[in-house]
Amino acid sequence: MRDNATILSRRYAFYLFLIGVGMWLIAVSIEAIVSKQAFTLGLIGDLHAKNVSFLFLDIIPFALGFCGYRWGLHTGQKADTLNEIIEKDKQRNTKLIALVDEIKKGNFEVSNGFDKKDKLINSILDLRNSLKTSTQEEEIRKKEDEERHWVAQGLAKFGEILRANNDDMTELSYNIISQLVKYVRANQGGIYLLTEDQENRKVFEMKACYAYERRKYVDKLINLGEGLVGACAKEGKTVNLKKVPDTYLSITSGLGHANPKFLLLVPLKFNEETHGVLEIASFNEFKPHVVEFIEKVAESIASTIANVKINIRTAMLLRDSQEQAEMLASQEEEMRQNMEELQATQEDAVRQTERLSGYINALDSVHMRAEFDSSGNLVAANDQFLEKFEVPHFDDVYEKNITSFIHPESLTSFRNSWANLVAEDKCHEGELKCVTFINKTIYLFTSLSRVNRSNGEMDKVLLLALEVTDQKKEELEMRSIVSAVNSSLLQAELTNTGDLVVVNDKLKAELGYNDVQTVYNINEFINDLDKPQFEKAWMKLVNQGFFEGTINFTSFDGQVKALDITLIGIRNFNDDIVKIVLIGTDKSAIKAVEDKYLQLQETTEQLKDALSKTEEEINRRIREVREQLALQYKEVERIRIRNDKTVDNAPIAMVCFNSQGIIEVFNKKAAEVWGYQPSEIINMPISKLFPKEQVQGEGIVNAICDVDKIKPINQKESVKIINTNNQKQAAYITLADARVTKEHNYVAYVEVISN
Repeated sequence: MRDNATILSRRYAFYLFLIGVGMWLIAVSIEAIVSKQAFTLGLIGDLHAKNVSFLFLDIIPFALGFCGYRWGLHTGQKADTLNEIIEKDKQRNTKLIALVDEIKKGNFEVSNGFDKKDKLINSILDLRNSLKTSTQEEEIRKKEDEERHWVAQGLAKFGEILRANNDDMTELSYNIISQLVKYVRANQGGIYLLTEDQENRKVFEMKACYAYERRKYVDKLINLGEGLVGACAKEGKTVNLKKVPDTYLSITSGLGHANPKFLLLVPLKFNEETHGVLEIASFNEFKPHVVEFIEKVAESIASTIANVKINIRTAMLLRDSQEQAEMLASQEEEMRQNMEELQATQEDAVRQTERLSGYINALDSVHMRAEFDSSGNLVAANDQFLEKFEVPHFDDVYEKNITSFIHPESLTSFRNSWANLVAEDKCHEGELKCVTFINKTIYLFTSLSRVNRSNGEMDKVLLLALEVTDQKKEELEMRSIVSAVNSSLLQAELTNTGDLVVVNDKLKAELGYNDVQTVYNINEFINDLDKPQFEKAWMKLVNQGFFEGTINFTSFDGQVKALDITLIGIRNFNDDIVKIVLIGTDKSAIKAVEDKYLQLQETTEQLKDALSKTEEEINRRIREVREQLALQYKEVERIRIRNDKTVDNAPIAMVCFNSQGIIEVFNKKAAEVWGYQPSEIINMPISKLFPKEQVQGEGIVNAICDVDKIKPINQKESVKIINTNNQKQAAYITLADARVTKEHNYVAYVEVISN
């Protein structure tokens, strides 16, 4: 009867719970429709966050389920009571007979649902209870003794295990969990120990497991507070679950698999500090004395683990302290040396900075320099770059792509070089055919280098260049020299100090030496009587780059030979001699030369290869000289003179003045217009060239003369000028901005209006 009430109460609870869930779903669906959102878990979380009333909706299914349970229980109890009244009399005699029979058999667990007012039944029940009590007390004493013995034996066993394997944490963990699962007759178990992950967070790692096949937690690391294991560790209390979810874990054997129903988690605590968690699963419920036993074992395990960790830590600290002591001694000495080196490096860095600053200033005054972004657009350029490319103003080429400066014949190869530079940081060096702003072809010797940021990414590309258009002509001269060398008999290459670095076999035979390892100086072979004459010839070579004459040479075997020699100086872009080519003939060997003409033709190709290597050597030395910037002042002076002549011989009057209105350049045509000599007007204010009324007026002349006013650039206007005789003339004036950087310079172009 009692079971009917229970079934009815559960049925009513289930039905009302479903009704509550339906009401909850209807409320959430209505809210989703109103807010025009999809019905998702994210929506449910947002509704609870925005509207607290939804928390009460969550309680409705459970409240209805509880009310249904109480209602069904009450209804069932009334039905049971009515049935009991009807059956009471019928069952009384049957129970009484059964009670007596069971007591005779020694069964004291029969039901005691009798009327307490029946004296006979009460007497029989009192007798049964007395017998039952005495029997139970005896069984309890016996069971308690067995449990105490079992616990004591288990503690002794695990004490031995902990003492035997306390130097190996992995082996110790496995022995503990395997023996514990067997001893308590569970089915599977695992031990989690406190450790740190790669981010130095405290986690619990499954150190060992026995008969484990986990499905929920496939990872072996569990955070503090995560899952049952993490919660047990965080709270530091034993967790005894008597209804484990089917999906939590399973036990597998050769006959199949099943889900355990009981789970025990015990924290490994020592001195109020949790060192790990024991997790044991079983098909059978854990009895109190088993739980108490596992908790005592957990205390011993925690104590042992704490001691093992302390021992391991102590050993590590001892080893580290010894290593650090040794390292400290060596580092002190290394630090002292580093401090000395650092001081020397700092001093050298100061010198290098000063030297580099000088190099950069010299570089800007001589070389073309420009900077491009990663896409190849121009972002900065010096005066030399704008001048060589004939650019009126930097704004005309600002953010212009570098390919617009490259001649179409060189564009394909240049794009490949640019791609290698951007992608692989490969510098580009070499001759490049370019076009100026007005489509004039020029040749440059260029160096393109990638400038990176501190993180290695590309910031910009730096271009350094020298114009080598004139050197193209010298290249033709070089080819004529090569042709002359190919037709000569005696050949050699000398340094500018006279060392013979390359000597052909014919000249070696004339001089009588075969030692190819030794480098001789040409002065060692000059006849003593001819040395004064050769010194004069050498000075002529240095000054003029060429010498031709007859010099007496003395060979190693003492023979004096008169050789007609030609010394040609090979110059670099700075007009400095970098090497000397010797071409000569032996007067006494003219006939032999004719006989061996064919032999010389065979050596022609070898000479070409040698000259090719020589040309490469020239280019290498040119780059070294360019990088050192030691001898560039001659080229700077030449460029300055050429620019001065260009301005001075211009067919229009040109007056250049700075931002303060001071005249800096006054060409010949301007001298004819105003009647001043350049020496008289340079460093004078620009206002001296115009009538006073226009200087003080509001026109273009006032804007030119007033340093604080904005200059009217590229505007052609009619003005009055005044010459040395105080005569006024009408003229057209156009002002141009000569600025490249932030410093302003202006050029006034003046044309006198004829009467």
